[in-house]
Amino acid sequence: MKVSAKKGDGTPVEIEKDFGENLDDMIELYGDSVVFDKARSAMVVALQGVIRTHEGKSAKQIQDIADAWQPGTRKAGKSKAEKIRDAFKDLDAEQRAEILKDLKA
Repeated sequence: MKVSAKKGDGTPVEIEKDFGENLDDMIELYGDSVVFDKARSAMVVALQGVIRTHEGKSAKQIQDIADAWQPGTRKAGKSKAEKIRDAFKDLDAEQRAEILKDLKA
């Protein structure tokens, strides 16, 4: 597998590293405890990302979301129209009226 990164000075580097082709290969190369620890760490980071997307929800609501969450799955994001509606709701009456006027023009 090719792995690329920038060094501290910004110079890009690409190397080859064998991580195996499947779970059994990885366990043979690195041991089951290493593979488990790395998988769990990646899942924790992914779940933290899910938590961050639910600003304004209670801990109970987020716990319910986490209980239903499965690693490797992602809920579809909001459409542009949904994002506009949400932003529009946050505007005061004067700002809404101004936007509606612009849209009618």
